[in-house]
Amino acid sequence: MPTYQVRITGAADAAPETAAVRLIARLPAPWGATLLSCALGTATLTLTVPRTLSPEQVSEAVDAVLATPELRGWAQEGAATRHPGDGDEDRSSRGFRADDAGPVPPSTGLPRP
Repeated sequence: MPTYQVRITGAADAAPETAAVRLIARLPAPWGATLLSCALGTATLTLTVPRTLSPEQVSEAVDAVLATPELRGWAQEGAATRHPGDGDEDRSSRGFRADDAGPVPPSTGLPRP
């Protein structure tokens, strides 16, 4: 699955960690997300999406989530870009998936919820 990098911005005093969690929670179920960094009013994430989606479709989906009331004031900075070094390999075992109830380290052998 291809991976795209997105950056969202809000007010300087807004909590980027909260915005990133809210964004991840509202992504379509097959998508995965990894939070790369948070700074004053910004959060950068990678999104792992189905191969059939174009960069424009990824950006449109992120914009649609950012238009929800709980993310009022947040916007995507630029467009989604293919993550550097993305070899189109499956990264579903890393980060969080939108349909996960929570992270379960692969080494635990515990089943995912």
